[in-house]
Formats: sequence, structure tokens, C-alpha cells
Amino acid sequence: MTLKNNQLRKIPSVDEIIDYFQDSMINAPYLLYINAIRHTLEIMRLDIQNGNIKKNIKEHTLQMVEKSLNEISTSNMKNIINGTGIILHTGLGRAPISEES
Repeated sequence: MTLKNNQLRKIPSVDEIIDYFQDSMINAPYLLYINAIRHTLEIMRLDIQNGNIKKNIKEHTLQMVEKSLNEISTSNMKNIINGTGIILHTGLGRAPISEES
């Protein structure tokens, strides 16, 4: 087995990361956190394959995930209700066609 394969095996799984950060994953939709974790893991894999990371892979991964989750938790996303309906969507109906048309 190659050195890179050994390093890739040290990356924690999505489930391990969820268990580790479960208490801090409360301010946004769960799927948003999952996608951020998966994206971070993909970046870690690419960094390892390119030789950019060689030591403390698990710790580095957890730090990167924590940074990503903090960005999500501190974002200004708020739940809203779109009560504007179709009127706003269609621009208050059709404009009358001029006689010159």
C-alpha cells in the first residue's frame, strides 16, 4: 500500500465528523452541514494526493471542518416566508398592448 493511500485512510468519515461536532450543528439545516463536511473532505483528499498535507491528517481535517461549520453557523441566513405570491412574480399582470403594435 502506498504512502498516499495510508494517509487517505486517516481522513475521518462523515459519520465520525458528525459525531464529533454534533452539538455545534444546530444553527442551519442538517443537509447544509453534511454538504460542507463532504466538500471539506474532498479538499483534504485532493491536498493529500497533491502532497500538500503529510502529518496530523485527522487533526487537520477536524480543524478544516470546524472552520467550515463555524462559517455556516455564523452566517446571516434566516428562515423567511415568501408571502408575495404570483402578483409580484408576474410584475402585476400583463401590460396593455398599445394600438400602434
